Amino acid sequence: MISRIAALTVGSTFLPAALAAYTLTDSYTASNWFSSFDFFSSKDPTNGFVQYKDLKTAAASNLIAIDGSGPAAAVYMGVDHTTKNPSGGRASVRLSSKKTYNHGLFVFDIEHNPGSICGTWPAFWLLSASGKWPVGGEIDVFEGVNDEVRNKMTLHTTAGCRIEPTTKGFTGKIDTPDCDVNAPGQGKNIGCGILPPENHEATFGKGMNEVGGGVYATRWTSQEIAIYHFPRAQVPRDIEDGKPDPSKWGMPVAKFAGGCKIDEHFKDLSIIFNTAFCGDWAGEVWNTSTSCSKKAPTCQAYVRDNPEAFKEAYWMIRSVKVYSEEGNSMSTATNTRRSIDQPETAPDVAVVGHAEEKRDEKSKKVALALANRCAKKCWGNGKGMDGALDAKGICQCKPIVKPIATGPPPPPPGVQTATPDHMSCEKYCRSQGVMMIVGKGESCICKPPRQPQGRKRDTDESELQEASDKWVDVAALEDDDGSLLEARSIFSDAWADLKHVWKCARGKCKREEKRHLPESAETKESSASDYIGDTEELDNTFEVDDSKDDEIILTKRNWFSKGWRALKAGLGCTFGNKKSCEGAQ
Repeated sequence: MISRIAALTVGSTFLPAALAAYTLTDSYTASNWFSSFDFFSSKDPTNGFVQYKDLKTAAASNLIAIDGSGPAAAVYMGVDHTTKNPSGGRASVRLSSKKTYNHGLFVFDIEHNPGSICGTWPAFWLLSASGKWPVGGEIDVFEGVNDEVRNKMTLHTTAGCRIEPTTKGFTGKIDTPDCDVNAPGQGKNIGCGILPPENHEATFGKGMNEVGGGVYATRWTSQEIAIYHFPRAQVPRDIEDGKPDPSKWGMPVAKFAGGCKIDEHFKDLSIIFNTAFCGDWAGEVWNTSTSCSKKAPTCQAYVRDNPEAFKEAYWMIRSVKVYSEEGNSMSTATNTRRSIDQPETAPDVAVVGHAEEKRDEKSKKVALALANRCAKKCWGNGKGMDGALDAKGICQCKPIVKPIATGPPPPPPGVQTATPDHMSCEKYCRSQGVMMIVGKGESCICKPPRQPQGRKRDTDESELQEASDKWVDVAALEDDDGSLLEARSIFSDAWADLKHVWKCARGKCKREEKRHLPESAETKESSASDYIGDTEELDNTFEVDDSKDDEIILTKRNWFSKGWRALKAGLGCTFGNKKSCEGAQ
């Protein structure tokens, strides 16, 4: 974090951690967080436009708080998002654990992070307290600047530590190989780093927040430093149960091993969280971000004049847990360093919100949100493929395979499936030739393919009615959305009018109803244009909702599109357009 970061890893071949017992050494939660960390309040070492506040000032300024109560409580650490033109920099906090560590398994459970906001530089990392930087080493577990969407994991050391080209056993991509901050050809203070795979979503900033955060785990032994990442829906059960077992986690995102004598370069590391602004990285690369550079000529000017932009620049931390591993001795020592005016005991910190209920509700939607994002990528973008998340949360697109008729038959279409896996339900429904209709909770309902019946004109009308009914049913799933209510109203009105015209055109309307029929071809074309205009307005209205990422977007889009096409075809058929009439068939 002292410098611009890259990513992480090193090693030879991937060998899962040998089976070993892990013992909880320290648990940092809302109950002891602010008494376990020192608040740094000196000038920012990275030359940022930031003022770090001590504990007492931070508490009085509402920069820190406890969100919720009991086991579900989380630690809030934010920045000043109300003051315009703050003298000396925007207020923030930087915390360092009072304990230092040598080896261990560090599990960071993060619900919200300040990333992907122009001007910000958030990070959590491990930094040595044993000498002048980079003596003793630095491990950047999580870091990024401005509007970046991928995490950058990095090691910073003195000479003699690097990632070898033959290193294997991690999923990321080497960005810079030499951990020496003065390595030739890499730029000053860069260090060695690895980037997550491009399709490994939700590793940083906005993407991570959208899925409810997640867990980063750093395993530090004499042989390697490995970093793992799990989106919220993919967090291993052993971590949740407090019995972590890296041997079951698969490959890490990054691993340092083989090209570095770990114990010679890393010792006495403390845990640090901070949010900086601009400085040696975010400020230096400001003009390389098209979206950020359009907001202001410099990073400092933007941070200075736009306090409201940083309302979401906050940490929400569930816990940080440190485990020791059998066979890898880990020593801890009290860190006696204190910043000026640092109180010996933590003052009262505000307790806000009812986070437990909000988190429970949000966590239930995370798995569906992740699955939907993958399904949208593979199916909704015209690929017509099935999407599924693998064990690491990476989206994999595969051809749709219809189930083989062996074993117990699947539930018939139209029958509610009891609490199925989201993607399994979706796969089954698609194999029947239709999108699934999401029901309440975790269940789903499949609608069977439409079958021709009756006379041709009756079939066309029934199919249009069915498409319209399905659109109304699906739109009703989100009645609190004003744009969808308006869209549904337009669609329903257009359908009612079309049904009336169609009925009269077939000689089935009453005498008085015929007065409403167009009397000339010109009037007919005008009426058809009006109806189509309504449905196009509906199309535009619906597209606004496409930015949402929930489990019913694809379903809505699918049935709306069918209803809209059928409505237009029916209008054309009614008003004498033979080509459209063929489309209605």
